[in-house]
Amino acid sequence: MFAGKDQRKLYIHLAILVAVLLIAEVFIGNLRYWRSLGYKEIIPDVAFEDDNRTVILSGFEGRVDNLYVEPFVGMDRDTIRTYVDIGYGSCSQERVLIIQGIEASKYIDIHCDGISLISITFDNDLDLYSWGDIKLNTTRPFNFEWIRFLVFLLIGAAVILVLDRRYLFRQTLDLNNRAQMAVVIAFGAVTAGFWVFIMMNSYYSTEFFNDMYVNRYVEGEYTWLVRSFLNGQTNMLFDPPAFMKELSDPYDINLINEAVKVNGEPVLMDYAYFNGHYYSYYGVVPAILFYLPWYMLTGVALQNNIVVIIASLVYIAGSFYLIRSISRKYFASVSFGRYMLISVLFINCSGFLYFVRNPNIYSVPFACSYVFMILGLAIWTDAVRREDTVKVSSPKLALGSLCIALTLGCRPTFYISMLFAFLIFAGEIREGLFFRKSSIKNTLMVIVPFVAVDLPLALYNYARFGNLLDFGASYNITVWNQHGNSFSFSRLLPGLYTYLIRPFVIRPEFPYIFAAEGIDDGSILYVESFIGGLFVTVPVTLVILALPFVAGKLKEHKMLLFAVTSLVMAAILLVIDIEFAGISIRYMSDFSIFIMLAFVTAAFALPGNRYLTAVLILLGTVSLVIGYLSMLTGGIWLEYESSKPMTYYFVKYVMLLMR
Repeated sequence: MFAGKDQRKLYIHLAILVAVLLIAEVFIGNLRYWRSLGYKEIIPDVAFEDDNRTVILSGFEGRVDNLYVEPFVGMDRDTIRTYVDIGYGSCSQERVLIIQGIEASKYIDIHCDGISLISITFDNDLDLYSWGDIKLNTTRPFNFEWIRFLVFLLIGAAVILVLDRRYLFRQTLDLNNRAQMAVVIAFGAVTAGFWVFIMMNSYYSTEFFNDMYVNRYVEGEYTWLVRSFLNGQTNMLFDPPAFMKELSDPYDINLINEAVKVNGEPVLMDYAYFNGHYYSYYGVVPAILFYLPWYMLTGVALQNNIVVIIASLVYIAGSFYLIRSISRKYFASVSFGRYMLISVLFINCSGFLYFVRNPNIYSVPFACSYVFMILGLAIWTDAVRREDTVKVSSPKLALGSLCIALTLGCRPTFYISMLFAFLIFAGEIREGLFFRKSSIKNTLMVIVPFVAVDLPLALYNYARFGNLLDFGASYNITVWNQHGNSFSFSRLLPGLYTYLIRPFVIRPEFPYIFAAEGIDDGSILYVESFIGGLFVTVPVTLVILALPFVAGKLKEHKMLLFAVTSLVMAAILLVIDIEFAGISIRYMSDFSIFIMLAFVTAAFALPGNRYLTAVLILLGTVSLVIGYLSMLTGGIWLEYESSKPMTYYFVKYVMLLMR
């Protein structure tokens, strides 16, 4: 991959990076340790008041630099967050947060002279107040944080490879080159490992899922669906309360709530209600591919985060494959650096990060649709090879069609991607390789998988709702009435503003990015907590503004119509979401991936000069920082500070040295 001279320079740069990071970890990462070596330890008198709720430290006078507090001994070990009020004269800190399991949070810096008394009071409302060690002017432990070191090593190595154009951008893309493939595999493995770690430690734990499943709540809906299949029925094994049949509108949540109060029987949310039965409106393909075989083999419910994990692994590999297929078919000579840059941004900025943060049942059909659409487009694009002769791979035609067809049984909106077939095979259609008697095989290889998949799906719809094209979404029982909605222009402008350009809130406190405020103006059907518009939270998408300037090159490479069609599809899905779904970060994933497909075409067509590449890298870096910080942001559903405090405070206190 690299010439001998470049390879030696790369090794030298990496060695310097390792040395710098080692020094930084030892001295900067442990700065408070080095400072605390000079502290004069104080052994105070200790007294307890108010049933151990308050501890008084006295019997000393002088300078206090730090305080170590451990208010957890004898308490329920599930108590993770404890607030204490600390008073010490004119230097008083009113409220301090201590996290069980995060040792750094138990050390409070004071640096104040003339202190003779310190009071520490539990701010939590507990049945039992108990204290462990309490120390003044204690030496903080030396801690070489390997996770922090490795994370910054990976980031630094990536920066070196990107900034020095000799390493990546002067190498022509050739994945038969072992070194290039090793870089792809390494990045894919690191990304996959990080995502899997996040999802395995998400709020959607085994205990949470089992509770939801046993109580028939939405998280267990897929397993209840396959149990219904095994019982020979399409509706659920349990029925809604009889009073639902008496309601004038069984989809009006206000009427439902009033009836529940009167009758005392609960109504399950996020199930489809039709003709006195519960159904699942979630795409059936994930149920058949994952939940059914798992239940038949084990007899237990499959956790949704496992399905999203599997989908994420295929998505990462499929994205690399898609970008490679596009570059091979439409852009003959692409640098390895540009390929990696576009691939990294596509993987992280297309919307899949939301599913990584929230690997729940709502993410399952989305994640599966992403996978099948990406694989379908990649395989189709790779199905025709033009060397000495034109070679069409029948298996790839069929497999690509199968993948695209399966999106209809996941999240039907992604089925619109089938139209890409006419663009991908436009040249071959003109040459008579499709839709001619002589090319009937190729035509059938594309069409038959759609019929084989979509006809059973249509019959499944008919068996449930008496309509071949009705997937049941309008029968969903949720916080707003989805039944019989109509188009309204009053929703369009506020919806477009929110989904595309609404700014997020920036505050000078971790994690710095917070959810947008004041979104609902009364015209939008449904509003979830929302961070910010796509062009603001993923600024690399602004690269599509360059499309008019590279239109000539895209036309030359036969990709202009692909780019325009991607944006048209995104616009259609955006309007559908605004008018019939509402505002949700999850729904942004409907159209963001199509905008990123347009981004891919624009990024490939941009001139390869260092200034435009630098702009692309800058926008991409900002997008990645916002994307990953947004996973920790406050003010959104299941914010990490409350739902996964150990993860949140590990990043804050250990990774970023916030205290």
